[in-house]
Amino acid sequence: MPTMTRHKAWSLGLLVGCCLILAMSSCLGKTSLRAEAVSPTGKYLAELREGDTGAVGGWMSAIRVSRVKPGVWTRLLGREGDTVFGAYLRSTRISFVWEKEDRLRIVCAECQVADISLRKYAWEDVTISYNLAATQPTGK
Repeated sequence: MPTMTRHKAWSLGLLVGCCLILAMSSCLGKTSLRAEAVSPTGKYLAELREGDTGAVGGWMSAIRVSRVKPGVWTRLLGREGDTVFGAYLRSTRISFVWEKEDRLRIVCAECQVADISLRKYAWEDVTISYNLAATQPTGK
């Protein structure tokens, strides 16, 4: 019976490693942009992103507010935007609208308090309000 050479063993190990990485990464899920809107004068951008966490969990949705044209120092410091709302549910239950240049309203239909992981009421000079049509769990 022929013995395995170092080259064959290394090639087989590389193949097995690539297959393991591919299998593991397929369980990690993905994130996608579901909606975005620029404020009335074009200064800010709001984005709704949805993440499928794959085999390790359920759905996560988040709204991020950022400046449309941040300065160089703002970008270098990583302060051009921030996540202002996060919930463990599908993005189809979440919407938002710019009421004014500096006022963002976030609507979450049928949200449970336990679903919401983050809720900020301001970012820089943007005021954020919420319409959370929460359903109360029935006590049985």
